[in-house]
Amino acid sequence: MVSCLSVLSITLFVQHAQAAAAFDPNGSWMLGDWNGQRTALQAQGYDFSFGYTGEYAGILDSKQTSTHGSAYTGQLALGSHLDLGKILGWQDTEAQITLTYRDGQSLSEHSPALAGHQSSVQEVWGREQTWRLTDLWIKKKFLDQKLDVKVGRFGEGEDFNSFDCDFQNLALCGSQVGNWVGDQ
Repeated sequence: MVSCLSVLSITLFVQHAQAAAAFDPNGSWMLGDWNGQRTALQAQGYDFSFGYTGEYAGILDSKQTSTHGSAYTGQLALGSHLDLGKILGWQDTEAQITLTYRDGQSLSEHSPALAGHQSSVQEVWGREQTWRLTDLWIKKKFLDQKLDVKVGRFGEGEDFNSFDCDFQNLALCGSQVGNWVGDQ
C-alpha cells in the first residue's frame, strides 16, 4: 500500500512538474517552457539544446533470402550555448559545449554488398560508438562584429564549408573535408 501511494505521489508530482505547453505546435521548444524557466534562463544567457537522430539503413534485394542485412544507429546530443555578454559582462563573446553519444551498428561495415566503400551510408555512425565531447569553444567578435575569433574544439563545417546534412549517406552531406579526414 505504501509503495502504491509513493508511485501515485511521484506520478502526480512529475505531471505537475512537467513543462507547461509541452508539444505545443506554436511553442518555441518541444518540451515546453518549463513554467517560464527556459525563457528566463535564455534571457540570462543560457540556452540548452537536446537532439536525437536515428538512422535505419537496409539493402533491398529481389532474392527471397538476402545476406545484405540492415542496421540502425543513433546519436543523442546535449548542448548549452552561453552568451558570456549576459552572464559575465564580456561583450560580443559566446561559448558552446556539446556532448554526443553514438550507438548502434553500421550497415557499411556489416553488409558484404558494401565491402570496400569509402564512406558510411549512415552519417551518424562512427567516431567510436561512445560519449564524446563534440564542442567546447569560445568565440569573441571584434571590429563591430566583422571579425570572429573562435578557439576550442569544433567542426570546421560550423563556420566554413558548411552544408546541411538532410540525407543520411555521409558522402552526400556536411563538410566533405571533415567527413573524409577529420574526427568531427
